[in-house]
Amino acid sequence: MPEGESHDLYLLPPIRYTDGRWLVKIGGEDDSPRLRSAAEMTAWFRSAGSPEAGRTLLEQLGRIMPNLPLNRTSTASCAVTFTATGKPYIARLDATTTILTGGNGAGAKCADELGRLGAVVATRGDLSDEGFGCTFGFDR
Repeated sequence: MPEGESHDLYLLPPIRYTDGRWLVKIGGEDDSPRLRSAAEMTAWFRSAGSPEAGRTLLEQLGRIMPNLPLNRTSTASCAVTFTATGKPYIARLDATTTILTGGNGAGAKCADELGRLGAVVATRGDLSDEGFGCTFGFDR
């Protein structure tokens, strides 16, 4: 937790995207909106997120990485989902549908690995050979 802040942040290392751009991702908001309907979720994901949270995160990024040029920035909406187990749910629902949900507040930092695990389940059906000691399942 940064000094003087009341909540945790995450900061991913710079990532080079296929278009050649390097991006740094920071996130963490002390009070995210509670979305309770499909309409609310659709509107939120079509937005750039909270302008105040975006400004705060950019200020924090500037303090953490003072030499990072912040002349081209963007913000986006984000959603945090929680599960009863505290672990992501990854399951093959049928021959064409695999579910991967529930980052529990840590999804951004491990998104690549979660995506890989989702692909394993989608193609092989289970994670028994992955060495995690859990199934990432849920009761259906």
